[in-house]
Amino acid sequence: MKTAITTTQEFLSRIDDLSIVRPDVAAARPLVDIFTATMDAAAHRSDDTKDSYTRSICSFLQWVGETQEIPVEWTPLAYQTQEGRSRPWAIHPDARAVVLRIISAATVDAWVRKLTQEGMGENSCRTRVAAVNSFLAVAYRENVITEDQARRMDVTPYKAKRRRHTTVAGRRLSPEEARKLRQVTDTASLKGKRDQAILDCGLFAGLRRSEIAELTPADLVMDNGQWHLVVLGKGGKTRRIPIHPDLYATLTDWMDAAGIDFHDQERPLFVTVDKWGNAGPRAIDPGVVYRVTQESAAAARIAPATGKHALHPHDMRRTFARNLYDNGAGLPDIQYLLGHSSPATTAEYIGIDGAKSAGAISRLSY
Repeated sequence: MKTAITTTQEFLSRIDDLSIVRPDVAAARPLVDIFTATMDAAAHRSDDTKDSYTRSICSFLQWVGETQEIPVEWTPLAYQTQEGRSRPWAIHPDARAVVLRIISAATVDAWVRKLTQEGMGENSCRTRVAAVNSFLAVAYRENVITEDQARRMDVTPYKAKRRRHTTVAGRRLSPEEARKLRQVTDTASLKGKRDQAILDCGLFAGLRRSEIAELTPADLVMDNGQWHLVVLGKGGKTRRIPIHPDLYATLTDWMDAAGIDFHDQERPLFVTVDKWGNAGPRAIDPGVVYRVTQESAAAARIAPATGKHALHPHDMRRTFARNLYDNGAGLPDIQYLLGHSSPATTAEYIGIDGAKSAGAISRLSY
């Protein structure tokens, strides 16, 4: 059991006792600055990456604050706040970056053991550790952790990868590929019913994997004879997505089989299924959505199971967007349904580039 450190000065004295050089340099910076620098450097690629980094780094810091000797005025190091149905993470505003100097490889290993004991899968653990390693690499770059500390943890200063120019980001499935993807799951089993509904949330509603994992039955709302998904997305923005009849069929098939009621305000919509085919009480991790997508695509022989060409849940968002566009939906409507702030992002998902725009211009007539 840890012993509480009562004051910041007491903590800095302990750091000095460990012969760590100049703790005052790191102490002068808020811990949240290092988190923000990490998000700017390493987690800018996509909304899913930002969500994953935030959840991984903050849950790690929360655990460090609960298990290590730190100043009481800095606790909790990280915590979840309550904003409607969302529970965004926050870092204690008074905590100083010097707290990272007590972290070692053993600290990270102990955290991973805790995640494993709680039932987290190997891939999810690997994803969380990668985010924490990026966080520590940024801390090393910012001279927060020491050279000796970084060497013992095999951490190098963070260096952003150079982004290559690409014509179109990601992949979009053809209607035939989408049909193959939907047909490959074994809907005779409970897991198959769940996995089919997960895939359809991407193909028919364009949800992010984190949004799929966080759905509850209360998010299914009837309005004027039409069922909608009420989704709290990036930036706390809520959008209402009409539920396609095919999605409604797979959702209700899963809910009936799993014993999940429309009026259940507490239980998650998508829960874990054990190896005996029993539905559990715990919500799925976003990593489950990723695995279901990859495994289904490999089974349908439309993408490899692993590697850079594996199918990603975001590819189903792109497929959703392109299918809407090809069937006459306007860019503003698709932008709203995807929850994008910028129409340029939506255009990228659809695959509208300069060459296609030139073709559109040629059809102008006055």
